[in-house]
Amino acid sequence: MAARLVSILATVGCWWMIFALVRRETGSVWGGMAAGGFYAATFKATGVWMDVARSDSLLMFFLLLAAFTARDERAGYDLLSLIRSYPGEVFIPTHSYYAALVGKPTYVHWATITDTSGIWDTDLDVQQGGKNDPRRQIILDEIQAAVASQRFDAIILDDIPKELKAYWGDLLTPYYRLERKVFADPDVFWTVSGAGNRPQLVYIHR
Repeated sequence: MAARLVSILATVGCWWMIFALVRRETGSVWGGMAAGGFYAATFKATGVWMDVARSDSLLMFFLLLAAFTARDERAGYDLLSLIRSYPGEVFIPTHSYYAALVGKPTYVHWATITDTSGIWDTDLDVQQGGKNDPRRQIILDEIQAAVASQRFDAIILDDIPKELKAYWGDLLTPYYRLERKVFADPDVFWTVSGAGNRPQLVYIHR
């Protein structure tokens, strides 16, 4: 029974992957639904094996998954090549581990910076009339000094208008300019858990 359940779940996964692949490549939800429907329609023609306790459905699911993520893999390697192309340090605040993958220094993640410095709504005590902790300003001053001295050859940010307007825009404008976007394809290299984001905007020295 457990083996059949795996096959059934894998078959459902195949339907979804076929739908997702066709929808992404054609831009058509209806096309994706039709493709998934054609696959489902082969159930009897192929010997009603999709829900049998065999490895076929599971293998098919992993093959489709590999096909679906192939473009993400290529996009990831292109991103690493871009980071590597800058001779100096590259600051990627919300994806700091990418710099480590090409042997560059890394820095604390942006979530930790915002939580400790109170840049966003985590600074509740100050918003409610409490006294600001001077240690928070130390963090902000350090970022300001690094940007003002153009310490980084490039700064790569997520394309999140709220953050750009509230913080990065005014900070970067005197010292850095937008050079390019990382990904031309709107569908690749998005995170699959949490808030969907990706490193996209590349700023270099003015």
